[in-house]
Amino acid sequence: MIGKFIYSGFNIWTTQPITERYFLSSKLMGQKVTLLIEHEGEHIVNTADIENPQRQDCQAMSQILNVIVKQAMSETGLLQFGNRPKFFDSTSPMNVDELQMQIWNGFKATAYKYQSGCALIIDSCSRFMSTKTVLDRIHELYDDIVADGGDSSRAIDKF
Repeated sequence: MIGKFIYSGFNIWTTQPITERYFLSSKLMGQKVTLLIEHEGEHIVNTADIENPQRQDCQAMSQILNVIVKQAMSETGLLQFGNRPKFFDSTSPMNVDELQMQIWNGFKATAYKYQSGCALIIDSCSRFMSTKTVLDRIHELYDDIVADGGDSSRAIDKF
């Protein structure tokens, strides 16, 4: 219907011009919803745009590049944390047993606009992950208070 496309949030970028409105009906969490797809704006990327970009061209190219990078990182099995484009490999963590933590290696990728054009920046990064759950930590705190408290009713109040 709209040809090849990529999407992010409320935006769809397509390789085919949209000349009419499309209404699609579906169900979302048991409720009927209607999706409207219509032409909002147009940006044609050609070689001249990449070599001599205008401000609006760079913003559009940055958005499109960021969506493509996000999709590519997700397709490799990397997990994204937060809104920023940081992706981590959960399959091979480094365990730090004495701190009860793991270190997940990953990548941060972003498209930026510079005076000379757009650039794709990819950096390595790491994320520290606790191997304990919050419930485990609550149980530890409770056990510590009960062990120090003596009187269990006072210990429970203190907890």
